[in-house]
Parts: sequence; structure tokens; C-alpha cells
Amino acid sequence: MKTSNSISALLLLFISISFINCDDSNDVGPSELLDNTSAEEGNQSPFSWFVVNGDYQSEWSELQSSEGNRSLEIISDISVGKFGYWGQSVANNIPFGQKLRLSCDIKLEEVTGAGVSIALRGDDANQKSIFFYTTQGKTLIAGSEDWKRYSVEMINAVPEEVTKIFVFLVLLTDTDGTVFFDDISLKAF
Repeated sequence: MKTSNSISALLLLFISISFINCDDSNDVGPSELLDNTSAEEGNQSPFSWFVVNGDYQSEWSELQSSEGNRSLEIISDISVGKFGYWGQSVANNIPFGQKLRLSCDIKLEEVTGAGVSIALRGDDANQKSIFFYTTQGKTLIAGSEDWKRYSVEMINAVPEEVTKIFVFLVLLTDTDGTVFFDDISLKAF
């Protein structure tokens, strides 16, 4: 009788654990591939982000933000100039066989000309571009507008030969105005 009760108790425990493990209310979505997505971390510059100014001025700004207290800013007061961008690279935990979605909040102040774009590139070990996806030529991001979410998605999955993924937040060539980027996200889907 004692053995029967022990077996029943173990069976009940096993069934309870099985139901707990089947509970999908705690499922976690795709993990974030970027660091410092709200541009809050850093000392003199935002942690994990690099900048290429072109002919423009870039700031780690406390003037505007959609999340937290800071954002990544690019300012151009010339209508003819080389593009500037903020970027970040991912070399670990590349989700091979999955597609990627890059999204971010963008705020525009009197952006005229070619405008703003966000882009996603994958390189092989020889630094040869394997894929490149951008909003440029597809979605006009210009004018003046409060924070708005933009995204670009891969059409094909990340191939095995990719060793590094780059994210670019760009004020395009021949553009005038100010853009702020915040709440930047790169996730597999």
C-alpha cells in the first residue's frame, strides 16, 4: 500500500511538472541581437555604436528620445554632402537559416533631399557583402515628424557563410535636416 501511494505521488508530481512545462504563457520571443538598443549606455560615446560622419555632424543626444534619455542624432546643414551614419556589428550568435528584422524609432526635423534610411548587411570572412537590405528607394523617410517606427526585413534567410552582420542608421547623401534614432532592434523571425 505504501509503495502504491509513493508511485501515485510520483505520478502526480510528474503530471504536474509536465503541465508546468507545457505552459506557453512564459514563452520568450526572439532574442535581441544588438547591444545598447536605447543608446543609454556609455561614457564619452554610446557603447557598441560607431559613427561615420561623412560631411555631417553626429551626436549622442540628450535632446530627444523615444525610450530613456538619449538617442543617436545626425545633423546636416548642407544640402550637398556625403552621408553620415551610426552603425553596429554583430559577430556572435548569428541566427543562420532565419530571416532578420531591423526596426527603430525615428524622429525627423526638417529633413529634405534624399532623406533617411536604415539598412542591414551581412558579410563573409573576406568582408564581401552577402546580403544587403535597406529602406532607401522603398520608403521615403523625410520631412518633419514625431517618433515613428520603421523597419526593414530580409527576404531570404541568413546563409551559413555570413560571419558578421552590420546595422546602419543613415542620413543619406545630399540631405539637409536633423534625424534622431532610438529603440533600435535586430531580431530573427
